[in-house]
Amino acid sequence: TRADALIVEGAGGVLVPLDASHDMLDVAAMLGLPVLLVVGLRLGCLNHALLSALAICRRGLELRGWVANRLPAPMRLADRNVETLAERLGAPVAIIESPEAAMLGPDTLRGLGLMG
Repeated sequence: TRADALIVEGAGGVLVPLDASHDMLDVAAMLGLPVLLVVGLRLGCLNHALLSALAICRRGLELRGWVANRLPAPMRLADRNVETLAERLGAPVAIIESPEAAMLGPDTLRGLGLMG
């Protein structure tokens, strides 16, 4: 109750099974939380992000924002992929430039609509 923001981190993707009948999206649904999607900028990221967003929406959850995570091996068309996803996902984006900068500070959280 004293925190400005609460982030519950999943691992592996939105549909990763947790047991025989639950996946990561069930955690967000059970806790009543919006989803912040992290997209590693690499080959396949458009498909991954768009399928994940579809699963989030079909589950009736809110895609509050997404993070474009620039990985150490630079992607040739990373900026075009970010632009495409920004258009198609229609949610705020934060761009993480390097693993060292991967902390989501208050300004980034406000930009994603996760803090007032």
